[in-house]
Amino acid sequence: EYAFRSMVRAITTPSNPVVLFFDDLQWADAYSLHLIRALVTDKSIKHFLFIGCIRDDEVDITHPFATELYEIQMRSVAVTKIEVTNITKEEANALI
Repeated sequence: EYAFRSMVRAITTPSNPVVLFFDDLQWADAYSLHLIRALVTDKSIKHFLFIGCIRDDEVDITHPFATELYEIQMRSVAVTKIEVTNITKEEANALI
């Protein structure tokens, strides 16, 4: 964990920010979720943005993701939740 945090700290700079995106976090193992928490709660890591996606219909309050998210929020890390729903055929056509 220390080496991973140190690496991220070393490669993130104002001119070289890092965005880390993980999808399907509902399937992540406990240690991966722990590493994510370690990264986002490390106050010495600057110029870093983590974006994670889950299927909330597969995660309840007892799920490891929910536990880690709670721990992150308890450490005063800003968390923005954006709910994305399915789009209709008409909405997809309007995008095209």
